[in-house]
Amino acid sequence: RNKKIKMTLVEKMTLTISIVSAVFALGSLIVSIISMVKTNNHAKTSINKSEVQNMISMANLELMVSERISNSKDKVGDITMIISPLIAKKNASGLTADEQGTLDAQSKVLDSAIENNINAYEDACTKYLDEKIDKVRFKKSYHTEIRQLVESEKLQSYFNPVTSKFKGILKVYDEWNNLEK
Repeated sequence: RNKKIKMTLVEKMTLTISIVSAVFALGSLIVSIISMVKTNNHAKTSINKSEVQNMISMANLELMVSERISNSKDKVGDITMIISPLIAKKNASGLTADEQGTLDAQSKVLDSAIENNINAYEDACTKYLDEKIDKVRFKKSYHTEIRQLVESEKLQSYFNPVTSKFKGILKVYDEWNNLEK
């Protein structure tokens, strides 16, 4: 009752071809899985490198913003140091014509330096609003300075809500100080 199954030559060749095809298919599947894993790892590495580059770029931008603000503040301070003795003398005993000319010229330079300083803050606030710099760090660094700028009686002409060209500063000020938002 033991029946042996005899296979013809064609059946043997067909079976052999099927087995070889299955082995190749399995090999292809393994190669595909390995390739997918390596591609996925490479993509993660690329994303991590991209994130690092974005962080470096953001840090460089923040450094440039900080330096511009600092330099413009220094310029205002330098001119103020030059002009202060002339103003004190003018109030105490009066100025000569030459001193008055120097005071007038330096006053114009001071006005220009003040506007340049406000422009530096405007540029920084625009970058903040565009999310090109870290918003939390920016707020920690400049919250008080921006509030003092906008609220300064001496600088009110720069921050009229209707006519001001410094809309970025006003938006940031409003965002941070308008308690109704």
